Amino acid sequence: PSVNNCSNHGICLNSTTCRCFGGWSGSDCNTFACNELDQCSGNGKCIGPNVCTCNSGYSGDSCKFYVVYPTVET
Repeated sequence: PSVNNCSNHGICLNSTTCRCFGGWSGSDCNTFACNELDQCSGNGKCIGPNVCTCNSGYSGDSCKFYVVYPTVET
């Protein structure tokens, strides 16, 4: 099978093999991924190549930081 020019998201090693750029995966690099961000640490969703949107209460590029909100006592 042909690799479709690696979808412009990787380097063609030969007619059937791609080496995908960071944030892309699949046999022809046509699927975005968050491998470099530990799959959003299980605390968010991968919405683009190495781009996470974090669940409520989590923050950071890879959603690995738990957000602690300050409390005010009166």
